[in-house]
Amino acid sequence: MKTIIAFPENFRSLVIGAQGALGSAFVTVLRHRMNCRDVVEISRSRGLDFDLENPQSIEALGSQLAEGGLFHLII
Repeated sequence: MKTIIAFPENFRSLVIGAQGALGSAFVTVLRHRMNCRDVVEISRSRGLDFDLENPQSIEALGSQLAEGGLFHLII
């Protein structure tokens, strides 16, 4: 199996649904990648607080996420 390197050094990733089976697996893999400097987790039960039914809450979450810089991977 060949490894495809498509992300720059020190890339940032955002995992939505990080507490689910697939999301938590992605978080684990990304945290073990030496060139991934940041893994931001979002889930209904843990992580950043927001309400999907409240546009102001979603906007605030977007602003908070943008403070850390560009995400190279969003899952």
